[in-house]
Amino acid sequence: MTDEDSVDTNVAREIVHYCLHNPQAAGDLEYFARWRLMEQRVHLQLVETGKALEWLVSQGLLSQTVVGEAPIFMLNAQRRADAERFVKGAAITAPPERR
Repeated sequence: MTDEDSVDTNVAREIVHYCLHNPQAAGDLEYFARWRLMEQRVHLQLVETGKALEWLVSQGLLSQTVVGEAPIFMLNAQRRADAERFVKGAAITAPPERR
């Protein structure tokens, strides 16, 4: 048996939460470890992508609109040339309205 003091109860709760929402789920240690890793990667990717999107909007390369409750991002057509230079490694120049 495992010493209860050495168990991360947050991890245990995550596993039980997963099983409650996926009652047919069954797997070995590797299955659950891969599931947790995937969940962590998705969360990290959401955080990193959100920061990048906010920065790109602040730089004027993307525009943001809201549809319902969700923000929608798209290329700012007026900054297309700047976006192409950025993708090739150039620094971003300040958006025209900030100059």
